[in-house]
Amino acid sequence: MTRSSHPIPLALTSLALLAASTAVAAQSITRTPWQMHEGQSVILLDAELPANGALPENGYIAFQRAQIPAEGHGWVPAPNPESIGFGGPRASKIAQAGGTCRRAIDYTYFQTIVDILEGTQVDVFKIAFQGMDDASRITIFNRANPGGTVVDGS
Repeated sequence: MTRSSHPIPLALTSLALLAASTAVAAQSITRTPWQMHEGQSVILLDAELPANGALPENGYIAFQRAQIPAEGHGWVPAPNPESIGFGGPRASKIAQAGGTCRRAIDYTYFQTIVDILEGTQVDVFKIAFQGMDDASRITIFNRANPGGTVVDGS
């Protein structure tokens, strides 16, 4: 996956974030409000995805067509900028597009930018999820990974 290059120290594309560190380090860490992008249109598939299509044993097939949107156009505040708060009847457009579960893909993207001051020691950095529907994948962008790197097990 590619993403436009930008000078931010760290960006996370995911569905939730919890950054924990020592009290001193917490003062050196800031985060922007969550943003959301509805991504490309629903993708109708010729074949059915396996029930666990987001797992390594199936080659993460459910994510093969994901294209993280570039910065700028289409990014809007998440329903809850502190915790994302996405869900309910508007969460999926698969049925409206004529698709069915496991025969269509509807990606929604979330991002927050975390700034960690140079020299700050982070003891714990967690990404936590609750109330997930289907699957998620976390990609981190930073100076060492300007094109993004997927977090194992996400």
